[in-house]
Amino acid sequence: FIMNTTEHPSTTPDRGLLQLTEYRIYDGLVATGFLLCLVIGLPGNCLALRYFLQTGKRNLSTLLYMIACCIDIVSSLIHLPVTVNWLNSRHPGLFGNRPFCKIWYFCILLLQVMSMFLVIVVSLTRTIVIIFPFYKIKKQPVLISIMVMFLYHCTWNVIDVVIHDDYYSYGLGYCTVNAQGIFLTMYMINYCICTGIPPVIVLLSVVVSTARLHTHNLPDASQRRNRQASLTIIYFSVNFLICNSLTFLNNAIWTIYGDEIYNKKFMFFYSWMISEIFCTALNATLNPLLYLWRMKQMREWVMRPVQNIFRSVSTTIVIANPTNRSQGETTF
Repeated sequence: FIMNTTEHPSTTPDRGLLQLTEYRIYDGLVATGFLLCLVIGLPGNCLALRYFLQTGKRNLSTLLYMIACCIDIVSSLIHLPVTVNWLNSRHPGLFGNRPFCKIWYFCILLLQVMSMFLVIVVSLTRTIVIIFPFYKIKKQPVLISIMVMFLYHCTWNVIDVVIHDDYYSYGLGYCTVNAQGIFLTMYMINYCICTGIPPVIVLLSVVVSTARLHTHNLPDASQRRNRQASLTIIYFSVNFLICNSLTFLNNAIWTIYGDEIYNKKFMFFYSWMISEIFCTALNATLNPLLYLWRMKQMREWVMRPVQNIFRSVSTTIVIANPTNRSQGETTF
């Protein structure tokens, strides 16, 4: 089960260039970024998931946030093998094992498309609530649509990893497959649909929601709370658009220019890693920070144990260092 470590196609830049100091520095910076995403994103999303679970709420928004946290937790962990590789001169490591490589490739593709679809669901459902405030969205159809998309992408990815030759690319720094023939065309059509349509839908939802909130006054307290929740989801969607803008741009440039640009050293070594892999980790890292910023009850829940610790420490210090009974006491 030893992994192939060839490059496809043969015209790609010489991987020996990666040993140059310039590229070692670039690799170190990217790996450091992944480590920061892991240190912040993993505990942040675990805390966020724990918070949503302990609230006891099971409305649609809370359920979607919980699903987002689960996806982001896995996203934070799945980039760890890539980080280790890049810190170790891009040696295959775990990617040298064929089963592991196939599983990793399957999971990374599934996480990307499911995170995009989830953002579509979150933004669309909130837009509907803003435009039709008295319309109640049923949870079951929404959750069924997520499950259907999950099964569809699982099936597609299984076919992808089974019928194609998978290999570890030193140039890319992660595992990929060498799609050929008619399936390559089908794969690119499916991939373009799954990565091209979501940003358009999310952008339209953000524009419509923002315009609607801006033109309508909400004097009632419950409506103001609804406005705050809507703004949080708009920020959530904007975060997705910003973090994945490089992904959309990179795929558009590759579709138009192809190997003319991507066989150049820097673009080949870093464009796909940053746009396809790092942006996913960055998005997963920023989401819990967004929750913490926008949700007051979550901030209070997170800060409560910290405040209790400080209070206990202060009490211990006071007990251990009692003051004199009287400031004016004199010793004879």
